Amino acid sequence: MNRRDIHRSAIKRIQRLLLALSISALLLLPAPSAAWAEASPRQADVIKVAMIFNFAKFTEWPAAAFMDDAGPFRIGIIGRDPFGAAWDAIASKQIRGRSLQIDRSVDLGDAAGFHILYVGQLETIALADLVGTISDTPVLTISDLPGFTKGGGIVQFVTQDNKIRFQINHNTSLRQGLKLSSHLLKLARIVDDR
Repeated sequence: MNRRDIHRSAIKRIQRLLLALSISALLLLPAPSAAWAEASPRQADVIKVAMIFNFAKFTEWPAAAFMDDAGPFRIGIIGRDPFGAAWDAIASKQIRGRSLQIDRSVDLGDAAGFHILYVGQLETIALADLVGTISDTPVLTISDLPGFTKGGGIVQFVTQDNKIRFQINHNTSLRQGLKLSSHLLKLARIVDDR
């Protein structure tokens, strides 16, 4: 294969990947309707849930994070769940051949047993207590809470120019034994908790 063929082949692979990602994102979004403008908060919820699903696809957990080869991929929500029915968009999906198990009411004592933990508005516990409970476990924490990544969380959604973006505390992910894809890190704003 000459250099030109290699270049074409690489472009085709990238185009297929982008097409697959676009189709995946579209499948998770509700169909447009006359009430599209009124549905924008719900639309934002669906987009965030789709992003959480994709974070899982671009993160590697240590083998010990799973009970066995057939065990489910566990997503938990601690605190107030802002997404409600938006979770239904991914409930039947799989991550790396594992079925999803979504628990919408996680107690602090059970938080370390999840692969992804979405942290909603906390009413009865402090963020520092949660971070301390899971600090030595491979749990990918995600939240909308202001200061979440500075406080030891891993991924924080932020809204910038009316677009949903995210920032990552890469140091925390490394300390917790998670390997985030370089593709994911390139899309994020990297913050440090030190």
